Amino acid sequence: MIPAGRRVALVVGNASYRHMPSLTNPRNDAADVEGALKGLGFETILATDLDRGGMSNAMERFSRLVPGAGVAMVYYSGHGMQFEGRNYLLPVDASLESAADVNRFRLMPLDDLVDVLRSGSGLQLIVLDACRNNPIERDFKNKVASLPGGTRDAGSTRGFARIDARSGLIITYATAPDSVASDGNGRNSPFTQAFLKNIGAPDVDVRQMLFRVQSDVYTASGSKQLPEISSLYVGPEIRLKSGSR
Repeated sequence: MIPAGRRVALVVGNASYRHMPSLTNPRNDAADVEGALKGLGFETILATDLDRGGMSNAMERFSRLVPGAGVAMVYYSGHGMQFEGRNYLLPVDASLESAADVNRFRLMPLDDLVDVLRSGSGLQLIVLDACRNNPIERDFKNKVASLPGGTRDAGSTRGFARIDARSGLIITYATAPDSVASDGNGRNSPFTQAFLKNIGAPDVDVRQMLFRVQSDVYTASGSKQLPEISSLYVGPEIRLKSGSR
């Protein structure tokens, strides 16, 4: 095990959507996660209810913190979707009327987060509590699938598609690919509740911590929601909190 070094995090919670169902938890989720990370020595950027321009600005600010960081993390709570094999985070001003609306100028491609993290020198972690059951997304995909020349399976895919992790990167999804995650009825979503429970556990490697989150969510959901961890991080153990701290 080596010290984690400089720790940086971008924490985003999008809840007040203008053209699709609002979400109850993301602002709470983001605020609570940011508080937990600051307590673990992270330099954080907290941003909520971002339109597309706001998401770009937050990413630009974060990109200045990442170079050389021993741990660089992005946590996102809000609506997310996949379309034609690509994953997107939805800003609060997202409006989905046709396939032409699915582009990087209106939505935030998940690939952009992956690219920003590349300049980190150690562990790069993306945590996505974003596979929400969005009826606007479902209706949009069904409409696209029914059009002449439309993608036949567009209406049947939900949540995020799996993306290939690269060396040094861990991506944690709130649920399995092509599935949706519960928003919950309490202050936090079930996934974030489990994340907050485990993030500060002393003397636990980050990868083991994420496995504990996975197990807690699966158990609490009655085996209905299984977070997925996609990892190609093969470096030394990183423990965000030691027993002596």
